[in-house]
Amino acid sequence: MGGPVEVASQMRGRRLRDALFAVASGWLLALAFPKPAWSACAWFALVPLLAAIDGSRPAAAFRLGWFCGFSFFLVTLDWIPGTISRVAALPPLLGAGVLLPLAATLGLVPGCFAAGVRFWESRTGRDGMWLATALWTGLEWCRSSLSIPVPWNLLGYTQVGSLPLLQLTEVTGIYGLGALIVAVNFALYTAAARRRPASFHQLRLAGVALLCLFLYVAGSWRLAEVHRAEPSRRLRVGLVQPAIDPLVKWDPERRAAVIGVEEALSREAVARGAQLVVWPEASAPYVFAADSFYDSYPRSFVVDRELRDRMIAFVRDLGVPLLFGSPVVEVSALARGEVWNSINRSFLLSPEGRVVGQYDKMILVPFGEYVPMQPLLSFVDKLVPGVGNFLPGFEPTIFQVGDARFAVLICYEAIFPDFVRGFVHRGAAFLVNQTNDAWFGDTAAPLQHFAMAIVRAVENRVPLVRVANTGISAVVDLDGTIETRIPLLARGVEVVEIGLREGTTFYTRHGDLFAEVAALAALALLMYAGWMPAAPRPLAARVGEP
Repeated sequence: MGGPVEVASQMRGRRLRDALFAVASGWLLALAFPKPAWSACAWFALVPLLAAIDGSRPAAAFRLGWFCGFSFFLVTLDWIPGTISRVAALPPLLGAGVLLPLAATLGLVPGCFAAGVRFWESRTGRDGMWLATALWTGLEWCRSSLSIPVPWNLLGYTQVGSLPLLQLTEVTGIYGLGALIVAVNFALYTAAARRRPASFHQLRLAGVALLCLFLYVAGSWRLAEVHRAEPSRRLRVGLVQPAIDPLVKWDPERRAAVIGVEEALSREAVARGAQLVVWPEASAPYVFAADSFYDSYPRSFVVDRELRDRMIAFVRDLGVPLLFGSPVVEVSALARGEVWNSINRSFLLSPEGRVVGQYDKMILVPFGEYVPMQPLLSFVDKLVPGVGNFLPGFEPTIFQVGDARFAVLICYEAIFPDFVRGFVHRGAAFLVNQTNDAWFGDTAAPLQHFAMAIVRAVENRVPLVRVANTGISAVVDLDGTIETRIPLLARGVEVVEIGLREGTTFYTRHGDLFAEVAALAALALLMYAGWMPAAPRPLAARVGEP
């Protein structure tokens, strides 16, 4: 047995090795997301973390899990400093001052996962696979559902390219895919760690592999079944991607030219048979309002009124409905003055030029359209230029074109599974995601955003029409197939016929039931472990040890 110095040196070496393993897990997870979207990495990315926490105390496991989470979010959210620099004209170094605390905060979630797994194992002396699967799922659901939800880059999104496995989401939502990936990671590690009885862990790994194979085959069968089903009706939709710098769009000297680009692309869409033309979020660079509003402020909105009249005349000439986004100003009295606030709104104009539907964005972007916890963070201004703070909408609108009913998701809203399924549950036969990802530039963010939107189509078995200012604009069929795509940063127009079907999925009817049950199961297991006396020795052996 070595002396105290040698023992201390070995302990420091082991702590360093474990920290590197945890960081490696974070990096491997990041590789599974765009960019570079090496989805296979997700199936073994957690193995180094599980090796690092094996045999450790829960507090040490929490730190290692945090290292993993911090490194993951630091890489996958690396576009934040550049976005802040472009939007707010701030130095990138100040943008890093936002990224670091955000990654540090989100890193607490994998930290809780690691601590929970080791708490269960150390208290019960039992294997933690089922607890790990339920806990990861429950924590992802919490991250997506609490007061300031951040459901960006959930684990299941790594498998967007695997259509057979993606079909699972019509039952479990995106959380089911994440649970499957965690189970595979845990089974891989315990089989490789040479634990006793080795036959049990090898048999369990084989069982998990058979489950994956079964789900893949079942998903392939479901894909074929979906393809065989004939749609009850069809609609030809025109996607307009103008690819215009948002700051240029609002330049008073260039607004007319910007609108001219969108009009020309729309005419091309109609010439190709579009029955509905869709522009991106905030595509009208002026305040679109009724005459009564303009009359109340006759000197402030002269140009806006002219541009609105131009829009109405254009749609009448176009002869088909137009869906577009525009800011709206809401004025309310305060003491002896007025407060002006903005609303991010989508309008549907009929071929007669009348507003036949409108929707106000309900989920606003934190620090982009509003400042959360404003009494504490009153010194932080919002990042998106506009008139006052943005106000959220409260009414989930269902639009209608002919006999086709649809819902609009504005930008960020498309990444909230339960929120989106609510629109389909109310009768939407397809979804339209209007967004402006131009703020992200040529980074991983537009690709990550698009990947998350794809899953909403499969979860609810409805087509998704995505129209973005600078891309990626696309039509996603109800099985997750990308029917057409306008590349990032390209100007263009596409017209696609979408098929609309009747019926709802299990996920549409029941929402996040799978994730909620997983969260409750994890809580129950941890409470049970808390009542148990601590195990006499750590359950886990280090890799390579008997």
